[in-house]
Amino acid sequence: MISLKTSVIIPFYNASKTIIRSIESVLNQSTAADEILLINDGSTDDSLSKIELFLSKEKNINTIKIISLPKNSGVSKARNTGISNAQNPIHVFLDSDDSMHQDKIKTVHTFFKTYPNAIGFTHDYSLEKQSVLPTEIKFIPHPFLNNIFKNKGGGSSIVVYNKDKKWKFNECINYSEDFDLSNRLSSTNKFYYCKEKLSIIFRKTGSAGGLSGEKSKMRKGERQSFKNIKNYAPKYIWLIPILLLYSYLKQIFRSIL
Repeated sequence: MISLKTSVIIPFYNASKTIIRSIESVLNQSTAADEILLINDGSTDDSLSKIELFLSKEKNINTIKIISLPKNSGVSKARNTGISNAQNPIHVFLDSDDSMHQDKIKTVHTFFKTYPNAIGFTHDYSLEKQSVLPTEIKFIPHPFLNNIFKNKGGGSSIVVYNKDKKWKFNECINYSEDFDLSNRLSSTNKFYYCKEKLSIIFRKTGSAGGLSGEKSKMRKGERQSFKNIKNYAPKYIWLIPILLLYSYLKQIFRSIL
């Protein structure tokens, strides 16, 4: 039986207004996470001091570790630092301006008990408030082409069994880096999708706040991801020009609206 021990990885950069909310959502899980890694990506605001003050009053401080990068290096580097330092095989990612559903870790355990040979899963999210989960949560296979054309979730939605720390974010991509990782995971045919809203985000995807607000940079990152297909799914190399054209047209169309 595989280990169900989990490490939650939260990168943050100048997130003083939201980081405590994110941490609390992990500490308030119905099934506790075994480790919480907070990766300070060179913050210049009072994020770190707020975290330290919060932890000084927190009883579960032994499960929380802060790692500070010497300079702002981007979310991919920050997440990879968390992966490299994680003590547990299951890696759960959370953005510093998002929160977890209180039953997310419980759901992660259920998934790997049901699908012990899976590499991981992604899931949907709700806006601003927690949704009610059904008694029975279903997971469906999420193959490569599904992920390419029906990308689900984002950085706060990826869960991966990463005992060998093989799966990392591409540090050459700081926009759509989560899309790139989920494409690689889905190419294994051991990746799943859960339609339940296991993360809560407090901004609409593509809004002015957060990384996804940088629309043109998101499209550029998306195209970088498409170009990388040749490295891990060569049988789909013929699809790359079509995907690049699709991305450019999408950017042009959305800039007009």
